[in-house]
Order: sequence, then structure tokens, then C-alpha cells
Amino acid sequence: MSATHLIAQGVIDIKVGFTHSGIFHSKYGICEDANGNLIYFNGSNNETAAAIAKNYEAFDVTASWKSTSFDLQRTFRAIERFA
Repeated sequence: MSATHLIAQGVIDIKVGFTHSGIFHSKYGICEDANGNLIYFNGSNNETAAAIAKNYEAFDVTASWKSTSFDLQRTFRAIERFA
């Protein structure tokens, strides 16, 4: 199933951020199932040959059913930023 189909069906929502100077480089997402369980992810891995050889890349995942209240606050802040 393509992303365009999922957007048309209202299953996913995608937003692109812009800044007045520099670049908007943040990448994050929030997934929610029918039971209200949330997965929040932040970061991206650049998998070009140059990046694999020289870069430091980071990717962080938080699952609501396995998180402390402190960790969940990051998820809730991301939901607010996305809205």
C-alpha cells in the first residue's frame, strides 16, 4: 500500500517543517494503534557510503507501554509540536 493511499484514507498524516534560516533537519514520528498504544521515534540514519564510513547517526524509539512517565513526556511534546 502506498503512502499516498494511506494519506487519502486518513490513516497517516505527514507534515514538512520549514525555518526562516538554516535547515529544518529534525525527523520524528508518532504511531498509535486502536488501543491507544504509542510509538514515538526520533532521528534518522543516513545510509550513504560516506555517512556509514564517517558519520555518527542516532535513532531513538519510545513505546508508551514500556516507558516511564518521564519518557512519555517526550512523546506528548512531540504530539503537541506535530499538531
